[in-house]
Amino acid sequence: MSVLTLLVKTRIPLLSLLLIIALVASFISFETQDATTLQKVTNQYKQHGLLQLEKPIYVEFIERRFNIEQIGTADYLRLMQDAAQEKNPDTFISLLLNDRFFYPYLLNEGRLFFSEPEFKSWRVKREEQVNPLVRQLSELRFALSSERYGISTFISYVFVESSRLWLMVNLIILLVCGVFIEPKIGRSKVLLLFLGGAFSTASIYLLVLTEFSFILQGASGALCALMGASLSQIFLSYRETHSLKLNFALFVLFASIVGLYLSAQLYFGKSDVNGLMAYFMSLVTGGGFYIILRRLTLSERLTQIALATESNSQTDRQFRSEFAGVMNTISAFDFDSAREKLKLMSEHYPDSADVKVQRYHLEKLHSGEGVYWECVRDLVNYSVVKKDYARMKFIFADIQKNAPSKQRAKNSLEPEFYHKMMMVFVKFDDLNKAEQAFLFLELAGQKDIIRDACQLLIQEFKSRGVSVKQQQYQMLFERIG
Repeated sequence: MSVLTLLVKTRIPLLSLLLIIALVASFISFETQDATTLQKVTNQYKQHGLLQLEKPIYVEFIERRFNIEQIGTADYLRLMQDAAQEKNPDTFISLLLNDRFFYPYLLNEGRLFFSEPEFKSWRVKREEQVNPLVRQLSELRFALSSERYGISTFISYVFVESSRLWLMVNLIILLVCGVFIEPKIGRSKVLLLFLGGAFSTASIYLLVLTEFSFILQGASGALCALMGASLSQIFLSYRETHSLKLNFALFVLFASIVGLYLSAQLYFGKSDVNGLMAYFMSLVTGGGFYIILRRLTLSERLTQIALATESNSQTDRQFRSEFAGVMNTISAFDFDSAREKLKLMSEHYPDSADVKVQRYHLEKLHSGEGVYWECVRDLVNYSVVKKDYARMKFIFADIQKNAPSKQRAKNSLEPEFYHKMMMVFVKFDDLNKAEQAFLFLELAGQKDIIRDACQLLIQEFKSRGVSVKQQQYQMLFERIG
């Protein structure tokens, strides 16, 4: 069995782990690409002398928006002001170029700050040298905003994360929700829930966005759907088990996670009120969608059980019919026909104890043939698995009768089968039979098996305080070695 097959069959949240890998890989790829692109656009921006033109306008633009229009955050204002005072202007340029509102503002109001020739020159430099590079940044290419959206961005925005901190937070929540709900509905339905949450969040975002809404990016919307699904699962668990304490504790845990997560979105400026509305609607939508998927999963499992039960019932009826036919043939003393029928049944029903035993008894009439010894092997293996001491005892008694000579014992059955008989006899405290089986094993040869069998008997006689027998087999063990 391959490692992948083994993982698929376990309760490990494999899909959640794959999504985590995809999100991390996307973040690393976009971060590397954006760093290279930003370096190029910063160099172009400085080479064309745009910083001297735009810097004072941008500082005034941000301060006025925050103080008068109440748009933006104090943290961003402070960050911009600090960057404007640094000798290295790269951080300030990065903030300016990533502000999607500033260029449209300057394009509309630029004639208030520049003369007509200066405005035309600035616009050419911006549109031909700088803006094409800016548009290559992952946030502008794959995230969702009022200016840029399409069918592909309804999903692609999930893989564009704003920072490493938010990536780590999202990965933890994804793993927690995956562990909780993936075993309940299966991996394919969790993926459907994740993508459905991303799509629904994007749809709701486009309905509630305003001109100044934040860009929608990251897996927050899809995770809200998973958190809503987790809350729904807690409710369903309570209805099924009526375990109030456990489910209440889980509800408090997940409700706290949801509350802290959405509050942090607003507090750290990652989202605004309209964005939170989209996330909350995704939470509700995810919870309702999960209930549908859960019921669908239960319906599928019940159908599978019904089909399996029906199949087993049909198999049992067919087996009983065929086995009754064999017994009728035996009662008519037509042993040759019965042997052929049992041979076919052993192929169709390889795990049937009834077929194994009945075939063994018929083939015992022809103990000189190899088929009998094949039946012996099958029945010995079956008796070992079932720990069937009584059956193993009568098999061994038959072998003693049907293989009386040393050569016959050696040629008829491999030594490992005698060793299996020994282990069953020892387990049921029949050391006399175990010693007799050892004699047949010893006749068949193979030093490694004989040494293992000796050690088994030495240990058993030692535990019972039978020193004579212990020494006898100890000497044999040393002589073989």
